[in-house]
Amino acid sequence: MKKLLLATVSVFALSFAAGSANAANSVFVQQVGSYDSASVTQNDGSNSSSITQSNGDSNSATTSQNGYNNSATIGQSGGSNTSSISQSGSNNSASTTQDGYNNYSEIGQSNGDNNVATISQDGSYNSSSITQQSSSNLASVTQQGDSNTAGISQSGYGSYATTEQNGYGNSAQILQSSNYASATVSQSGNYNTITVSH
Repeated sequence: MKKLLLATVSVFALSFAAGSANAANSVFVQQVGSYDSASVTQNDGSNSSSITQSNGDSNSATTSQNGYNNSATIGQSGGSNTSSISQSGSNNSASTTQDGYNNYSEIGQSNGDNNVATISQDGSYNSSSITQQSSSNLASVTQQGDSNTAGISQSGYGSYATTEQNGYGNSAQILQSSNYASATVSQSGNYNTITVSH
């Protein structure tokens, strides 16, 4: 418990120091369990990050923000989950929620503004990734079950993509390189595979 308290205080101290030099940053980290790891890096100003890991062991969460008015939230409940959020730009928002074991999620936002990305995983051995490399894109992944894989890549402007998986061993990939593209994928059952590219 003492190690947890010291780790949390050090994160707050770094955030306060950065906020004094620029605009006010905000960081909140809460860990309940054993062998959990959390890392937060914020540059410039007006960034906000919240990491909550509870009722599980060996969870890992990483948030890195470089921009302005970014917001990132990671919530993990279970064990051996890994989540990463990286934002570079302005007014981007990202959120990850994991409930289960051995889940992996990654959100990367770069070279753009006003992007929104959300990942929700309920089960075990699920893997999700969202990559946004332009502006005003919206992406969402929801996984319920086990061993599902989902990926969304957006390099155009103003695109929308959502993936929902309910079952076991499903795979879905959405690749959007054009502007104002829209894609919705819903998988229910086992071992379904789909790739959407436009």
